[in-house]
Amino acid sequence: MPEELFVIGPDRVPVYVGEPPAEILHALDIEIARWRFVARHPEIKHDGGGSTSPLCRMFTKAKLICSGCPISSKTGQSSCRRTPHGEVYEAFWGRDPKKIAAAAEKMGAFVAEVRDELQK
Repeated sequence: MPEELFVIGPDRVPVYVGEPPAEILHALDIEIARWRFVARHPEIKHDGGGSTSPLCRMFTKAKLICSGCPISSKTGQSSCRRTPHGEVYEAFWGRDPKKIAAAAEKMGAFVAEVRDELQK
């Protein structure tokens, strides 16, 4: 999945420019590409949050946040708690490009693990 599915928007956050995913594995592949994009562009303002995440867009319906999301199913939590996502936020607060890149890579690896488990 090419990272070119994302561009840096005028407000310095990633913007997804591809087609909406039709199924969960495709959404997970796009999510992995998103974190790789963030790792390659630590100068961005932040990761874009749920508006950039294909999983959030797929699994947030009205007040049912994360209902059915494979990451939420794995962790038992909503909003990517108990994942490396917290490290990403901390790194952005500190504005350290190396820490941002490392945390984003870690989050991408976590999502890849979830994808691999679903493919079994």
